[in-house]
Amino acid sequence: MKKLKENKLNDLNSFINVVYQNEENNYHARSFEDAFIAINLDEINKQKDKLDGLKLKSKLADKNPDYYQLTEDILGGKSEFASSLLWLALTEGVTWKIPKYLKEGLLWIAK
Repeated sequence: MKKLKENKLNDLNSFINVVYQNEENNYHARSFEDAFIAINLDEINKQKDKLDGLKLKSKLADKNPDYYQLTEDILGGKSEFASSLLWLALTEGVTWKIPKYLKEGLLWIAK
């Protein structure tokens, strides 16, 4: 189990790779949404009026937020939020940071 947690388990099957959320910027996310918000909060604040699926946008200004609670408070629609993130990236060139666990998985798939 220790090797699995440290990502040092020998690869017995090159067709399977397991990635999972881990601590990033002193925060261990519980969902894609809170992981994404935790690493993109400044940009989300800049783009909040263009993002769909948000409610209680004033909570984005909280200093030192509990990202899990912030996500619960501000996220009204996961699909709308995710779609508008993609829309802003494609139409306005907004660059979003990708949670580390997703980046690792995508890099593995690209091999």
